[in-house]
Amino acid sequence: MRILLITEASDAGVGRHFLDLAEGLLAAGHEVHLVYSSLRLGRNFARRVEGLCSAACCVVDMRRGPHPSDFHAVLQTRRYIRDRGPFDVIHGHSSKGGAIARLAGVGSGSAVLYTPHAFVTMDPNLSAKARFIYGAIERVLGWLSSSVVALTGDERAAIARAGVRAGKIAIVPNSIAPPEFLSRAEARQQLGLPREGVTVGFVGRLFEQKDPQLLLRAFAQVADLPELPILGIIGDGPLRGELEGLIREFALEGKVHLLGEHPAAPLMRAFDIYAMSSLYEGMPYVLLEAMAASLPIVSTVVSSSPELIDDGVSGLLVRQRTPEAFAAALRQLIVDESKRNQFAAEAARRAAGFTLEEMIETTVDLYRDMRVKEHGPIAGETRKQTEEVRRSPVACGAGESNGMNEREPTC
Repeated sequence: MRILLITEASDAGVGRHFLDLAEGLLAAGHEVHLVYSSLRLGRNFARRVEGLCSAACCVVDMRRGPHPSDFHAVLQTRRYIRDRGPFDVIHGHSSKGGAIARLAGVGSGSAVLYTPHAFVTMDPNLSAKARFIYGAIERVLGWLSSSVVALTGDERAAIARAGVRAGKIAIVPNSIAPPEFLSRAEARQQLGLPREGVTVGFVGRLFEQKDPQLLLRAFAQVADLPELPILGIIGDGPLRGELEGLIREFALEGKVHLLGEHPAAPLMRAFDIYAMSSLYEGMPYVLLEAMAASLPIVSTVVSSSPELIDDGVSGLLVRQRTPEAFAAALRQLIVDESKRNQFAAEAARRAAGFTLEEMIETTVDLYRDMRVKEHGPIAGETRKQTEEVRRSPVACGAGESNGMNEREPTC
């Protein structure tokens, strides 16, 4: 198949999923083209996308929120589809990438899919007005979608509540390749964490969705337990200053470590417990990685957590969003090593069921079903990428160099 993937977001889980999917599709022999924005270009995404030069890559600047430049982005993408198509499938990722894909794909003869990666109306902080507006936009764009792809059953329900027809909603969970973990001692040394003490870990951007303040306030209530608990926070963001203030307020210096940004997956075994305090989620990779590292989980009840965590078997679900409730769950695991070990084994067993190979296969099956259902048989379905595409990643004219390719394409 000839497949066009589109994203605005290139950081965190969205960028990772986008590139995992692109690499998997290429390995399976499909012809893959990438459209992405340089305005929020994550460092890891930039490094990895450079290795996808056998795919045709095109930079279309897109802004995260609604913006007048969206009209130009749609026109650029339609021009790319016209010049380098036809495509069997166009697949947009996250809200802006999904909107661009669906608007640009009108009349293209392609199956057009959209993966929200946490549907916009799942954010509990949205005002009623914003919820109505975004819900209306998604309802209208739903008519232009062959399929809207949820990561979890909870996300599927949110998409249906917004008015997208249930028959158009599919579920393809995030999955991971088996990570290579450092040992507990090596990971702690690399992070500069003490060798002793039960360590609670958190990985994520320090912003409102992840609610690290809840975790820190909860940890303050267990910090004096005789097991010498430690809290290690990997990540950075706009809430760092507020967290530093809370550390001083609760006199947690030396017990809470703000570790900054690191490639977190290899370091997971530095922790004894993994904590997720998010307000809402799609299906975070970090939770799968923590489970694969044999870590018992303490998590708020958000989208994927009840589907991944068997409460009381592989982790503990916190159903009240209060520091007291979260602290009570942390305390159970901090003081009970046998329970930690029991939960750890079950978490690893559960994570083993989410393989990258299965995610790619399921996605390809969905692509094929949508394409055939809407437009009939796929011409030359088994053909490999053409030599022209293999030779040049520049899709639609030479632009300025950005250090990733010799000449970065613009459209």
